Amino acid sequence: MSADLPDVTISAFPRGDSCWRIDWFGEIAFPDRMVRRRQPSVLVYLSRVTASGFEDDPSVLLSASSTAPAAWQRKCWVSVGTLTLLRVGDIWRDQRPYLAPDYQVETFDLDVGDDTSDLVKAGLSRDGGFLLPLEHHPWHLNNTHAYCLAVALPDGREVVVPCMELVRFYFGSSSSLLTRLFTPPLSRDSLLTKSVFGASRKHLHLTLAEGVSAASAVDIGRMATSEVAWRAALQVGTSCLLASTTGAPHGVHPKTSFPFQGRTVLTAAGKWLPRGDRAEATFVVFSLRQCEWPFKFRSLEYRLSGPGKPRRQVGAAEPTQPAVRSQRQAEDAKHLPLVERDAGHRLAARHRSLPGGHRFPDLADKHIWGSRKIQATGTAAIASRSAAGPIPAGALGEPGSSQRIRPLEVAQALKADGRPAMPAFLKDVVEALTAVPGLEANLLTAAEDDGWTIPVNLLADEDGVIDQYLFVAAPDGTGRPRRVAVFDLQGAQRCDALAVIESEPFVAVHYDDWTSTVQGAFPGLLELVSKDFVAAVEARRAGHAPTTLSAMHELLNSEREGLQAWLMETLMGL
Repeated sequence: MSADLPDVTISAFPRGDSCWRIDWFGEIAFPDRMVRRRQPSVLVYLSRVTASGFEDDPSVLLSASSTAPAAWQRKCWVSVGTLTLLRVGDIWRDQRPYLAPDYQVETFDLDVGDDTSDLVKAGLSRDGGFLLPLEHHPWHLNNTHAYCLAVALPDGREVVVPCMELVRFYFGSSSSLLTRLFTPPLSRDSLLTKSVFGASRKHLHLTLAEGVSAASAVDIGRMATSEVAWRAALQVGTSCLLASTTGAPHGVHPKTSFPFQGRTVLTAAGKWLPRGDRAEATFVVFSLRQCEWPFKFRSLEYRLSGPGKPRRQVGAAEPTQPAVRSQRQAEDAKHLPLVERDAGHRLAARHRSLPGGHRFPDLADKHIWGSRKIQATGTAAIASRSAAGPIPAGALGEPGSSQRIRPLEVAQALKADGRPAMPAFLKDVVEALTAVPGLEANLLTAAEDDGWTIPVNLLADEDGVIDQYLFVAAPDGTGRPRRVAVFDLQGAQRCDALAVIESEPFVAVHYDDWTSTVQGAFPGLLELVSKDFVAAVEARRAGHAPTTLSAMHELLNSEREGLQAWLMETLMGL
């Protein structure tokens, strides 16, 4: 049984002590444009759980009689971005997640293609029966016109995946991505502003569109490198648009497909259904858990887009007046409930990261990193508590009202475990960077491992031997690659880089105008960092000061005050 439950309150769900099972994700619509017009909503179907003892034995929930009759289902509209928080089969109580049963978990070797997959409706009738017999699976009773993908297995059985589950699993990494998918027309520009894929290194560089969550970089990277994945994403919104413009008497139900074609290993939770005299003929998927299809990239680097602002000269004096108080900021209410209204445009948006699990094992050995701004302590605003009291509610999606509703975004982390603290070897450097007046510092290596660093490039000689200095020795005699953090230092005239390599003492390397030196190619900078680090260590071991390498200065084991003074002197021309 899964223990990772999101800490969230959904005000549209039933209140009280009764437990409710999410049965199905239904039609897409704008149910009330007076209060919610910035993104469409999905109709969630829930049944009250009537079986007893399911907390101790969740298998009782496989019975069709474990819930109230489907004719009595509760229907709740929630914004499409809420799908990031929801799974069919999960149990909710008093508007909060209560239990995440596994039901029956199966792993399939699937061959996904035009010859093995069919787009069908949930209420399909065939061979004198139904694809999903109501006596065994009553929970789709009110959604027989919803679309599913039926994939044939070699032994004559089949796996049925609702299209909404394909959307949730493969594209539900963030509420912002889901909103864009369900708001046609979807264009590549609405997801990213730049995409460069190096075929030799298989390194993918993305600049995400403004407002797109960093958590969706992997999903967007799949679309950027695969036309099949792009068509699957595009089909979500276009199918909804087509249905709404041509008339949909049974509601607008999206269509989509797997974002790949070929053989893969897929793990899913659901229930086996009989057909004819075969007790386990059709596996209906409640929630997908893992997919082993490989991504085309070996490494992924992403940048976030945001509104531009004028740069100030590095080293310039800070304003002499006292720190300006920011707009009065209110605290959020405890367990800030999600409401189905457009958020207020006068409130700052907040991001919530949820445990994402290990959806795609192929990413385990791939390097994924992005950038984030390092806040300068000298320019931080002083927040003041609002006299109006705590913000009572939050809403997903872009702001579109003047109400006191906090704009929120929810996203899934790539890894389920929590992020550790900043590595010790970086603390003095980060403190020094944030103390330099006028310096805008961005961390370029914000990876999922520790939030700050990535492994150094491993350089080999002509015999294929990797330099020993690029490894850190472990107590058991093994070694691992050293970690490196790279900072982008932006001034009015140029953009420098500072690389800090894990070492005792640490090694910091500064590159003048790095975007021109290595033509703005970050993989090239990483390779240069490894070469320069090896040269610096060899010079130190030889007992003399490191030589100045091309277009760079070096600093070895600087004390905090010396590091700040060196940064001030080195970056004065920025």
